Amino acid sequence: MNGNWLVDAVQGAYCSQMNVSGPTNKKAWAEVKSFAQEKGVVLSLGSCESQGYDHVVANLAPKTFSKDGYVAKWNGQLWAK
Repeated sequence: MNGNWLVDAVQGAYCSQMNVSGPTNKKAWAEVKSFAQEKGVVLSLGSCESQGYDHVVANLAPKTFSKDGYVAKWNGQLWAK
């Protein structure tokens, strides 16, 4: 079964968010959170606004990432508090 989620990524004072689609798999989510933490990034399900980030400080080139049946689309926005 496939799902679609909004995922935020926080590093230091900044946050970015992406739409992720693919299989619903708790093990895969645990693995990707662990990998992100090794890189100093905290991932959670939700928007940057829900984490208290209230304005966009940069608009970069949007990117799409694909791996193991998952697709993550990032709109290029970088949020700050």
